[in-house]
Amino acid sequence: MNHSDKKNVVIIGGGPTGLGTALMLAKRGWKEITVIEKRPSADYYEPDKSFSYQIDGRGQKLTDWLNITGKIASVSVPSTDFYLTVINADGTRKITKLPIIDPDRKTAYWLPRSSFVQLLYQEIQDHWQDKIEVLFDTDC
Repeated sequence: MNHSDKKNVVIIGGGPTGLGTALMLAKRGWKEITVIEKRPSADYYEPDKSFSYQIDGRGQKLTDWLNITGKIASVSVPSTDFYLTVINADGTRKITKLPIIDPDRKTAYWLPRSSFVQLLYQEIQDHWQDKIEVLFDTDC
């Protein structure tokens, strides 16, 4: 594909996948990327999507490439220790700290979906406004 052909992309949905895709395309030289999102803003609270994401070493291949892993680390909870809890029939518990199998593994980070969306959107605002436009409050 010719570099000049890398333009006019429409992405439906401004969640983590849509915004992440827009950032990946922009970083690869695409232009005129439009993200269409029905929510009114990046920080809009969605009670049906209030779950947390874990960004592990595999996910950090993307966040490292986008240079945002440090930002994720600053707004998340790291997974550095692992425990096994056995709850007995009488209610007593035995908690055992598990050894990490790979001591060189990357720290995984837990963060709410809304924080991840806001972080990706802020990255667009800070560095990619000339290539990515996010249209909030837009039905498709």
